[in-house]
Amino acid sequence: MDYVKYIKGGIWWADIPFSDERGIIGGKHPVVIISNVSNPTSACQLTVCPISTLETAKKKGTITELYAVPITVEHDSYVCCNQMIPFVSDRLFRYVGQCTNQKIDEIDAMIRKYLLLSLGVQVPQATQVSANEVSDTAITTIHRKPRGGRRARKVRCINTDITYESMIQAITETGISKSSIERSIRTGKPTKGLQFEYVKDENTEEIVNTNE
Repeated sequence: MDYVKYIKGGIWWADIPFSDERGIIGGKHPVVIISNVSNPTSACQLTVCPISTLETAKKKGTITELYAVPITVEHDSYVCCNQMIPFVSDRLFRYVGQCTNQKIDEIDAMIRKYLLLSLGVQVPQATQVSANEVSDTAITTIHRKPRGGRRARKVRCINTDITYESMIQAITETGISKSSIERSIRTGKPTKGLQFEYVKDENTEEIVNTNE
């Protein structure tokens, strides 16, 4: 393979490992390199975003929720900026071409938006408390067993693969409201760029008040 082509903005066909998670792109897809090359060897490490036609999302009108940038690679497609994948160049098997500088800027801007890295964007906070207070609250929520009440259900963020021991911990650590998280779980759609689900855990010891 030609190392010169391992540059940011390079478009390749790639063999993406399949995931058991719903909505995660896998298989043979075009991808765009969004990072610098880690080293000039034949198996260098890269970060890529998959490119897909997103036919289902177009029918549902949910393209904007996927932080997608329009691009044409054989067909009208989209760069899925919410699915950044650590990659090894051995899985790249056919070079397509190079993005224009303008398209690279569009992709960079969408990734910053998805990661809340844009200037002036503030991460929403559930409550205005200090770091120590948040830590104490999380510990109390996870370990205390108040009298009465029901067993808490673990909540998992599908995007980050982080499992929270309870709804309260998910609210505290993400800054997203309970109603928004529950709506994401119920509808299967992301809220503030994140999608959640309940985790079945019959052996959990945690109990919380029913007034949460």
